[in-house]
Amino acid sequence: MKKGTALALVAALLLGLMAPALAETELTVWLNHTWYPTDEFVGIIPDAIREKTGVTLDPTRAVDESQLGLMIASGDLMDLVFTDQELSRLSNADLCYSYSELIEQYCPEWEPDPVAITNAASYSTDGDYYFLFSHAFTTDEWRNATAGVPSFGTLCYRADIAEELGFDATSFTTIEELDALYAAVHEAYPDMEVLCYGPVTGWQYFEAMFGISPHTHWIEAEDGSYVHVINSQNFENQTRKLNEYYRLGYINPDSFAYDESTADGNMYTGKTFSYVNSTQGYAYTFTTMGQEATGNENFSVLEMNPLGDDAAYRLANLGWCGTFIPRTCKDPEAAIKLMQYLFSDEGAMLTMCGREGIEYTLDENGVPVFSQEWIDATMDEETFATQYNTNFYFGTTALIEAISRTCTLPQAYQDTYAKIRERIVCEPWYTLAEPKDPDSDEYIISAKLEDMMKTWTSTLILSESEEAFEANLAQLRENAQKTGVDELTVYMNEQIAQKKALYE
Repeated sequence: MKKGTALALVAALLLGLMAPALAETELTVWLNHTWYPTDEFVGIIPDAIREKTGVTLDPTRAVDESQLGLMIASGDLMDLVFTDQELSRLSNADLCYSYSELIEQYCPEWEPDPVAITNAASYSTDGDYYFLFSHAFTTDEWRNATAGVPSFGTLCYRADIAEELGFDATSFTTIEELDALYAAVHEAYPDMEVLCYGPVTGWQYFEAMFGISPHTHWIEAEDGSYVHVINSQNFENQTRKLNEYYRLGYINPDSFAYDESTADGNMYTGKTFSYVNSTQGYAYTFTTMGQEATGNENFSVLEMNPLGDDAAYRLANLGWCGTFIPRTCKDPEAAIKLMQYLFSDEGAMLTMCGREGIEYTLDENGVPVFSQEWIDATMDEETFATQYNTNFYFGTTALIEAISRTCTLPQAYQDTYAKIRERIVCEPWYTLAEPKDPDSDEYIISAKLEDMMKTWTSTLILSESEEAFEANLAQLRENAQKTGVDELTVYMNEQIAQKKALYE
């Protein structure tokens, strides 16, 4: 061995000995989602998380929705719990560490966003916070973004058929233009399902077009008070429009019973013209699948623009999931430091987009430009999941997730998403105001009204005449009054005003 090489090797070894090594820790984590796409901490991204934090995760995926409740009751919890359910029960000092106490002890330099703390603390009775929401967001973040769109109900439609019939739906701005397109499709293709209900997102797109949020049943009236959606003009206008579509023959009532695979299949095999699905690339998937299934290279599915002056994508949710650190955690220091990293800018990007400089670089707008290897891997869901594994996104933001899922889509989708971003309004105070005690009168009334909405929305849409629609709407509102909507309205007006003040 040459002398210079030997000296370099010795120097490298000495540097390695002097460099602080991360202690390796294995933490179990409960993934409280039966649908979760992985239960293994393997892949390029998990390896990078391990390298940065010294933590290896040992995940267990829920088999059914009752398991976490039983685990809480028995006190038999894993080192970490990742969940969007049971947030109030877990926000309890007897069950879990508060983030504030662990941060003060182990990473006092970490200062979570005050709004994030407020959102999480609303689920506890002691004013402390026991988790932070993943996939959080603000109105300004969405409005100032140059790419991405929330996961939200959208209207996928056959752009090639619209063009064939003389319509440029990419320029639509009103519901009346959609009415004209539907009439033309129904006349030209009488056997085609003009509008299909969404098994996953319901009528969410049309709710948004009339200013109704999927996250709250409350709407601000013109006088500044808050009314339940059942008693709102918005709900009446939305269901009246869908009832009109039904009576014109555009909606097949059988579609209300479709499962997702049936509804998807009808879309990409050419049996359906438009379908209420979700943003973030599903329409592009229908395009590629449709071209393959039908052999029609012109087969094209795009997403409809926001239509009408009242259109608003009202996001009242505070985020998505929280990661709790139970008192039984074997290494709370490693756990809170893991969360600190995953909520950092670097960690939030890593979990969704991979390693900067390898899987992606940022363009002048701060939008990831992915490597060809990453893009190729996304073409096969199983390959992508195995190779990269983007499923440990415990601290990412909604915007980062949205950009990672949409930034490679063709320009036609980007144009629609830019119009959607202009209509996004974040209103977390509605969720904070919702009654959370299952034993309270307000909670019980709210739950009954929610069930009523699920039943009666279909009844209203499938009314056989205008007179039947009016009678059904009157009956729904009478039932809501008997259930206690007036009493709940008084309570919610007080609560919404208080919670909204926290953000002013």
